[in-house]
Amino acid sequence: MHLIESIVGIVNTVLWDYALLFLLVATGIFFTVRLGFVQIRRFGEGLRRLFGGFSMSGKKAGKEGMSSFQALTTAIAAQVGTGNITGCATALFSGGPGAIFWMWLSAFFGMATIYAEAILAQKFKTVDRDGHVTGGPIYYIRAAFTGKFGKFLAGFFSIAIILALGFMGNMVQSNSISDAFHTAFGVPKIVMGIIAAVIAGFIFLGGVSRIASFTEKIVPIKSVAIFSPFPASSPRSCNATAAGSSGRRRHRNRPSRTTSTGYTPTPAATAGKTCICCKPISRRITAGPRLGMCCMSGRRNGAGS
Repeated sequence: MHLIESIVGIVNTVLWDYALLFLLVATGIFFTVRLGFVQIRRFGEGLRRLFGGFSMSGKKAGKEGMSSFQALTTAIAAQVGTGNITGCATALFSGGPGAIFWMWLSAFFGMATIYAEAILAQKFKTVDRDGHVTGGPIYYIRAAFTGKFGKFLAGFFSIAIILALGFMGNMVQSNSISDAFHTAFGVPKIVMGIIAAVIAGFIFLGGVSRIASFTEKIVPIKSVAIFSPFPASSPRSCNATAAGSSGRRRHRNRPSRTTSTGYTPTPAATAGKTCICCKPISRRITAGPRLGMCCMSGRRNGAGS
């Protein structure tokens, strides 16, 4: 088991700290420049087309496909949730408040990447004998790379996405959900896991029509709950004062290259401050991963730093 963990750790470091990080951002920059900053230039048009057919009780997705709003909510359903909360918390713990700047920056360039992916999916989609529309990455991969190499890439992507979404992603998400309910309400993790599996199974077994119908109703509510500005209803605002302090630190102590996390806070930035959740930091903390993270790291008042 230790050997497997070591191998996974090495592969993860190479992919995420070097290869994928630069490839994803570079791809986003390329599409942003090549498409003339489409995420800014056509933002208004995108909103008009999206909300022009807005409905929380629209028609079920049929063989002709989903509506624009259903497609959006289906995509958001997989991207807005526990990953945003736990992912942002992990990023803040690892890189300090400056990590938020890099998340914003990568998200901006990522808008151009996802736009290009959507255009390719539309261009290379197919219609079968029964009139059902199908498309996606495997179709434009096969169109771009012909022959055996294209078949290999498309097959590899299909297997990888099944493993990532069907197993790895689900395990992380269900673990986060069950752990949160166990911590907050004392619900046994196995019980919460079974409940999540039953609900997900009911939705997925209904096919595309039920998925689209469910997401267009629940995703707007979920998004409002997550990003709500009201502290009582939002999991992102456990301490409004600390959040404002975090924003000021993010502006004052921008990321640099002097540490492996890309963030070097000054001692004055932490002395006498409140951590990002609720507890005061009694000692000066000079390492990026410790800045304002005593609650989230399980250490009171910077203990163990």
